[in-house]
Amino acid sequence: MRKHVILSILTLFVGCLCSAQTLSQVLQSVESRNATLRSAQWRKVAEEEEWTGRTRPANPEVEFNYLWGGSDARRHDFRVTQSFDMALLSGLRSKEAASGRELLAIEYRATRQEILLEAEKICIELVYNNALREALRHHLGDADHLVDAYTRKVELGDASVLELNNARLHRSEVSGKLSRAELEHRKLSLDLARLNGGEALEVTETDIDAFLDELSRPLPESFEEYFALASEQSPALAYVREQVEFRSSQLKVEKAQRLPELTMGYMSEIASEEAYRGVTFGVSIPLWNRSPSIRRAKASLNAARSEQQEALLACRHQIASQYAEAEGLRELSTERRRSFEEADSREFLKKAQAQGEISVIDYISELDLFYENLEETLDTEKDYRLALAALNAVFL
Repeated sequence: MRKHVILSILTLFVGCLCSAQTLSQVLQSVESRNATLRSAQWRKVAEEEEWTGRTRPANPEVEFNYLWGGSDARRHDFRVTQSFDMALLSGLRSKEAASGRELLAIEYRATRQEILLEAEKICIELVYNNALREALRHHLGDADHLVDAYTRKVELGDASVLELNNARLHRSEVSGKLSRAELEHRKLSLDLARLNGGEALEVTETDIDAFLDELSRPLPESFEEYFALASEQSPALAYVREQVEFRSSQLKVEKAQRLPELTMGYMSEIASEEAYRGVTFGVSIPLWNRSPSIRRAKASLNAARSEQQEALLACRHQIASQYAEAEGLRELSTERRRSFEEADSREFLKKAQAQGEISVIDYISELDLFYENLEETLDTEKDYRLALAALNAVFL
């Protein structure tokens, strides 16, 4: 008995760990456990180290010569030198590296946004699936009640077997819809677990506003104000903006490479009878190999500027399309919900059927029409929430 109690407590504890009541809790869990994000983080760290390495001077050179000649003459030379290029001394390489690291950060933000948006959409699907399954359970309860009522009527001779069979067929159809909804729930739950590193997350909420919690963002009234804010947060636009900065830094580095590279160090030369020690200076003059690199850097900068303009135009049209879709779905879902709540006549139908005022076929048809309207209302509301999630993904 004690072992059973301990097992029950552990099961309850694990269940609490795997449950998630709000979207913010789900996204926090996905961000910490998602395998794709972990891999992206490690790639970001590795590439940041590569950029850090580019800001360091070249390796120092050490040279030692041991020479001998006739009559036991000996000489040995020792030399240590360090070279510096002007791009490094002027800080241009540091600026290029900082821009490169910023691009890596933006790439990670884009990957994170994509993963979290997918998780949010799955959660929205789950919440509406929960609401649909709840509605279908009520529908199945009504269908069961109808079968029970007609079973008693047939036993009393107040109804025909045909009417009972119609009630049973209706119950079978509703049961099939509920089974399909249960299958969809399992599929969505597995998809969410995949994003959560294989750990299950239970979403039991049926109220979308309560589930979205503090992450709920209403549709802005002004598109222009929204676009101004969203364009500042968009990883895609941030990436092309930073690409211009990065290519500009690269061009400056390439131009600095045309300047001589300095080498300085210490050198000693010791022969059998004399010794010389002192400093050494050198200059490497890039005469032949810089022009193609500079032309390539200029072309890359021009391409980045053109891509920035194109990306801004494409982003504006995409956001405008998403905004229009969300706005239309909001109005449609609001209207459908209002009409549905005004047309709820289930109690009148049950009363009329119980008093024999309508036939079983009419009752089933009217009841099915009500639940079909409920499903369509839920689908429209779900589509609106999905469109709104895609529109507000830049704020994740």
